[in-house]
Amino acid sequence: MNKLSTSTKIFGLVLVALLIVLAVNVISILSAPSDQQQIKSAIENMRQATLENRPGGVLEYLSNEFQTPFMPDSSANPLSAVKNFIQQVKTSRLEISDIQTNVENGFASSTCQVDADLEFLGMRYRMRGPITIEFRKETSKRLFILPEKKWRVVRVYPKSVSDFTFGPAG
Repeated sequence: MNKLSTSTKIFGLVLVALLIVLAVNVISILSAPSDQQQIKSAIENMRQATLENRPGGVLEYLSNEFQTPFMPDSSANPLSAVKNFIQQVKTSRLEISDIQTNVENGFASSTCQVDADLEFLGMRYRMRGPITIEFRKETSKRLFILPEKKWRVVRVYPKSVSDFTFGPAG
């Protein structure tokens, strides 16, 4: 009987611990920051991950339906291409400023100024100008059971081709 009582206590403690973890995650989901704050945070986290050559820190914010006009081969997997690029490029500076975000019906569009210095395949490049980042609010699972809405990037492109420059650093 003493052994059963100990097992019951352990089971009870584990159950209480699981309920606490579940409650903390539910509260976290319900008290999420505003859409604008989440998007700004996503942009900053992707910027930091790029500077640190951490593709996973960028990929976690990209939708499975991510598209980019920067890929010449449309048959390639865009997520794989982004991962390979981040692994191969050395970004020495990446500044993102003037972020303006419009949110409407589960979609968001952020325009911002980008100024970056990078090295790719032994060549130095400079990228600067306005870009647009399109987001979509997608549902993912937290702890495999709790639905969580997360802003994910579906497309990135120059806002104005005439104002955007990408070429050898001079």
